[in-house]
Amino acid sequence: MAHDSNSDWMKMFSGKSKDAQNSSQWIIPVAGFALIFLIVFASKAPEILAVPVLAILMSPFWLWMRHRHELNKQKANAVSPEETAKSSRMEERLANLEALICRLDTELNQQMERYSEL
Repeated sequence: MAHDSNSDWMKMFSGKSKDAQNSSQWIIPVAGFALIFLIVFASKAPEILAVPVLAILMSPFWLWMRHRHELNKQKANAVSPEETAKSSRMEERLANLEALICRLDTELNQQMERYSEL
């Protein structure tokens, strides 16, 4: 029975790097401390409750913007076949122009040598 090497790799590493796995172990303790901190300060200043409410309301928008940014980055990095063909035509034209200029330069040099001998 053949196994897909990518699926084995994904099972082994869960699709995350070691840094991502190590950083996720701190989420629960930090969130717990933040919740305790919020409860203590909310009893003294109720306006501080606006911070988590805003965070909860803004998180879907933030995730959407991040996803949109990633899609735009992928579109920018994608190269279409038309652009590749166009760039290869431009390179050929530049090579032809360079060859033409070199030939003209040699012809002008030969003419200058002939006139200087006279």
